[in-house]
Amino acid sequence: MNKILPGNGGCEQEKPMAFTRKDPAGPAVSEREAYYKRQFRRFVFFTTVSSIIPLLILGWIFNYFYTDFVRARTESSFVTQLEQHCKLVELFLEEQVSKLDLAARTHTKKFLSDKANLSSVFENINEKKGAFTDLGLIDGEGRHLAYVGPYDLMDKNYSNTFWFQEIMTGPTKQVYISDMFLGFREVPHFIIAVLGTDGSERWILRATIETEVFRRIVEDVRIGSTGEVFLLNPQGIYQSNPSRGGKMLEKSSFPVMPFTETVRVVVGRFGTAENPDQPPEQIASYVWLNNPRWMLVMRQNYSEALYDVNHVNYVMLIILHASALIILVVTILITRHMIRAMRKRDAEVDQANECFFQASKLASVGELSAGVAHEINNPLAIINFEGQILSDMEKTADMAPAFREQLLKSLARISSQVKRCKRLTHSLLKFSRQTEAVISDVNLNALIEEVVTLVEREAGSSGVRLILEPESGLPAIRADGSQLQQVFLNLLTNAIDAHHQTGYGSVRIKTKTSKDNRGVEVVVSDTGSGIPPEIIDKIFDPFFTTKPVGKGTGLGLSICYGIVRKLGGQLSVESEVGKGSVFTVFLPYEPPLGAKDREEVK
Repeated sequence: MNKILPGNGGCEQEKPMAFTRKDPAGPAVSEREAYYKRQFRRFVFFTTVSSIIPLLILGWIFNYFYTDFVRARTESSFVTQLEQHCKLVELFLEEQVSKLDLAARTHTKKFLSDKANLSSVFENINEKKGAFTDLGLIDGEGRHLAYVGPYDLMDKNYSNTFWFQEIMTGPTKQVYISDMFLGFREVPHFIIAVLGTDGSERWILRATIETEVFRRIVEDVRIGSTGEVFLLNPQGIYQSNPSRGGKMLEKSSFPVMPFTETVRVVVGRFGTAENPDQPPEQIASYVWLNNPRWMLVMRQNYSEALYDVNHVNYVMLIILHASALIILVVTILITRHMIRAMRKRDAEVDQANECFFQASKLASVGELSAGVAHEINNPLAIINFEGQILSDMEKTADMAPAFREQLLKSLARISSQVKRCKRLTHSLLKFSRQTEAVISDVNLNALIEEVVTLVEREAGSSGVRLILEPESGLPAIRADGSQLQQVFLNLLTNAIDAHHQTGYGSVRIKTKTSKDNRGVEVVVSDTGSGIPPEIIDKIFDPFFTTKPVGKGTGLGLSICYGIVRKLGGQLSVESEVGKGSVFTVFLPYEPPLGAKDREEVK
């Protein structure tokens, strides 16, 4: 039965100590704990592996395809940008060639030999962009016939220069665009020369392209902090100033690629002026101009070009680690919850088994009690019979008055004690009898007196005084007397145990008619230790007890609550720590319909 302990009113839940207490089952307990630990490790391992491996595979697939996509997009961007830029550079050069060729075709040598006329032509072809630095007319001997520009070049002879010989000796070349060179002015520049003829006489209209204007056109591309665009001739000489080191007319460390009419993309470690020994990995696109035969190059550090991929990979790495950590933490928490549920389930199974053993013991004790009661009743009957014989003999025998008086007192005490023993054995038989619920008229006052008789010895040894306050004329109720006897026996036993710490106190049992006259009430109040408010709502739960393992099953109050509810009544409790508890049992005059049906069947 569920007994209320001192100081907690018997309402603190019993802990599953079956797994930790030191008893003969110690090895089995250790083995069970080892089993829990193994299951915990296995579940965490397999759940984590089965969750993280797909996550890693998914992350790898995403990274692979995304990297490939961004790489292809970056290469495509490099191709598109360089194609557009190549068209821009070629368009600029073609425009300047067209202007110079138009001037040579629409004017004669004689007209252009006049400096004023040449200056007018120069202003016309140079008025918008200012792409020309100077303009000169040169005869077939390499001498200046006229010159317009900032340099003093009238006395210079160009017969031995590479560009003069190239255009004058070429059978079909009418226009020539030179590579960058220093020339007489000792400044990097390149010229456009157009061949003109007057009959059999050949002459050249030569213009110098403004270097800064051409540089702005070539370098007008934004490709990050490490990107640059430059021009190389077939010998690998810079035809423009690269923005990341190096100078015009210097040898470039970038390799001269094979001629191609379409844009090509390469990835490698190409030397730079900033870091010639250990250059970073770069992505570069290149294309060859038609005239002049220059290679237009656009390059950028590979890490910067693929910054999006690196950034996404970094974020993905963080997400993967965070996800793996979350999976691990959640797995551990879930596994701990499952292991706790397993422990609780096993503890409940152990307690159920223990309760089963206790119930078996109680059944055996009940059978033994019934046998003992029957065995005691036989000598009691003989004693009572012999007492009657002595009483009859006293009426006819001649004896002294004093002895007669003493004999009558002794016979009266014998009769009283025999009746007392009969009451005890009768109560014992009723308590131990295993019968189904039988509804009948029950006198609560008489039933409670019988229960008090059973526990008064235990109460006296605990220093607890039992106070019975029955209401006179209390109406009988229809109920199962044996089940009610179990209810009140359990309540009184709990109330007595609540005084264990103090060793003294009182238990008051009061019967009365309910206020609405729908039934009767039995109030069992004690002066014990009381029930803490945080657990008072749990005291009627099965297996809830505060007694150590082996001393309480946690079923007593739960069974009492079930019996009272089955009979249509209510069992409630009020308690204050340190002052005691009050249990109120309400029982209706008539049980529910289900109980009546059982009565009719019987």
